[in-house]
Amino acid sequence: MTLEENKAVVRRQFDLIQQEDFDALDELHTPDFANHALGRIQIGLEAFKAVLRGIHSTSPDETTTIEDMMSLSARP
Repeated sequence: MTLEENKAVVRRQFDLIQQEDFDALDELHTPDFANHALGRIQIGLEAFKAVLRGIHSTSPDETTTIEDMMSLSARP
């Protein structure tokens, strides 16, 4: 995948989360997806969706804006 394709996937994920279309995340992630955020790791796509549902139920007006994306290259 190119850098621009990777960025598009990230943007798509954030769009789906903003729309609360959590089931559509299946098109972007495998069932064993691991999310490293919020100070802990959610193992499995369903666990990640559960966290997102919890966030949206307690903070329904929460929004995320991507202002800039950067890429890191692996060192040889």
